[in-house]
Amino acid sequence: MARTSHFKRTFHEICRNCHGTGKVAVPNGAKQIVITCPVCNGRGMVKKIAEGDITIEPFTPEQFRQKSWHELSQLESGIVDQQTRYP
Repeated sequence: MARTSHFKRTFHEICRNCHGTGKVAVPNGAKQIVITCPVCNGRGMVKKIAEGDITIEPFTPEQFRQKSWHELSQLESGIVDQQTRYP
């Protein structure tokens, strides 16, 4: 039986575009001009909202068992049929 949870988190972070300064340099021909950061509007901080769903299901070890080197070499050489050996 799987269980699904919805989440929504809000974070306040330093703007990655201007590195918290509120200003960015943009090329203008041979020169650069400094303008207000368009991402944070010159504030240096941004609000990030993360939202999504998490589904939790029972763990079945057979699905995640790692194959040994011997089994991998047999698969590559065609000795073992992958669909019948590892459903």
